[in-house]
Amino acid sequence: MNPKNQGLAVGGLLVLVGILMFLNNLRIVYFRDELIWGIIFLGVGAGLILFQKQKKWNLYAGLVLAFIGLILILAGVTHLPDDTVGAFFLWALGAVFIAVFLKNKEQWWA
Repeated sequence: MNPKNQGLAVGGLLVLVGILMFLNNLRIVYFRDELIWGIIFLGVGAGLILFQKQKKWNLYAGLVLAFIGLILILAGVTHLPDDTVGAFFLWALGAVFIAVFLKNKEQWWA
């Protein structure tokens, strides 16, 4: 995808999300906030993972954002206690840091 089309896609997605959030505030359409933010985080994370392959740090940031999105969606769909959702978040964040460490032991701090 060339940069012009990528910018148009991102802009169109932002406008669509803005319209949906506006309709949600007017109570014309009702979405749970966890689901909206979960889908946004998951989408941005997936975009970083799929379209920004030239930089490995985008992969790590994309994984973290995708994990956050999945956890928010899981919290919105199920009725998990907050401490369980927090444990899932910390596990996912730790998994990304462990992946960085196993890939390059010199970057243990990452």
